Amino acid sequence: YEYDSGGGAVENYVLSTSSTTHKGVSTNVAGDRVWVVDNNRNVFVYNNGGGLLGSWVAGSMPSNAIVEGITTNGTHIWIVDSRSDRIYYYANAATRTSGTQNATSNFLLNSQNVSPRVLVTDGTHIWVVNDTTSDRVFRYTIAGNLLNSWPIHSAN
Repeated sequence: YEYDSGGGAVENYVLSTSSTTHKGVSTNVAGDRVWVVDNNRNVFVYNNGGGLLGSWVAGSMPSNAIVEGITTNGTHIWIVDSRSDRIYYYANAATRTSGTQNATSNFLLNSQNVSPRVLVTDGTHIWVVNDTTSDRVFRYTIAGNLLNSWPIHSAN
């Protein structure tokens, strides 16, 4: 589903039937590409009209990884595995539409960030939402250094 800045529905489209349980979605700033990751570490790439451009496998993660989210700055891709509490970095993977790419690097999340669900980036920092009884947002550098964290208000 796509919405405008006022919350009005713009369009929606069906995801690839070869994709299993969808675990995260990200788009570039221009909004002309959309990346969707599933629980089998497959990254599906769509245009902004819902046309499938291709897919690739995110390598280097353990076979029992629990993929929970994906983010991009339009050039690189980051994927979070909540089983290992790690973020995997795929350099220059935003243009990939086939094959397999191993992670360039990965980093372990802070010991209090034990149930990561969603992540976003601006290309300099990564914000990770922790989903526990005390929900928090954790802010990291791209290299994985924790900068700070704060609680999510209970109304959210």
